[in-house]
Amino acid sequence: MSNDAIQRKDRVRSDKTRRRLRAMIGNINKVEPRFGSVLEAYGFYRSQALQGFSVRRRCTRAQQSGRRRA
Repeated sequence: MSNDAIQRKDRVRSDKTRRRLRAMIGNINKVEPRFGSVLEAYGFYRSQALQGFSVRRRCTRAQQSGRRRA
């Protein structure tokens, strides 16, 4: 989530930003007992790769888009 999403008044009020914040807080609350603190749980959450964006998949897409242009 970008800084603009939580710093700009119009974006903070948007449904999309609120849904993403709720999802992030829910995930952090789920792993917080495992790590012992909210700060460590947030660090773990930020270090995890986003589901569906694996390195292998990105390389494949980049290669495919390169083939289409050629």
